[in-house]
Amino acid sequence: MINNPEAGKKPRTKPSVDEPKEHLVLVNSFYTNSVLLRGFVDYLSDHFHVHFIDLPGFSLDSPPLEEVSLESFCRYAEDRIEALGLEQYILTGISFGYTVVSRLRRDPRCKGVVAIFPFLGKKSLSLNTPCGLSAAT
Repeated sequence: MINNPEAGKKPRTKPSVDEPKEHLVLVNSFYTNSVLLRGFVDYLSDHFHVHFIDLPGFSLDSPPLEEVSLESFCRYAEDRIEALGLEQYILTGISFGYTVVSRLRRDPRCKGVVAIFPFLGKKSLSLNTPCGLSAAT
């Protein structure tokens, strides 16, 4: 028998109005950007202040880098994070975005690094119910 001290407690879903949200810096995967992941970002925004970093070459607002390399993507991400001026944040990368964020210099303001499963299917991109489940699921 597994003893779970949390059993029977109401799950915590959203921060209360008085509780400040943590800052979440999110870096996209290949072939995605903040426009394509809007539903996912909206879902995360219920729980965090989301700061999306579109890697160069994946959105109209962010043209490709002159030198395409992992190091140049890392420099770009570090510059963007620094420009946010956050006191503390959680760093998150989706697929290739995680490859980038996992190689950044360790910043004492970063409370943690999170990897998100590399494939976000149609259900995940239009989250309108908890856990992306539709009424039929």
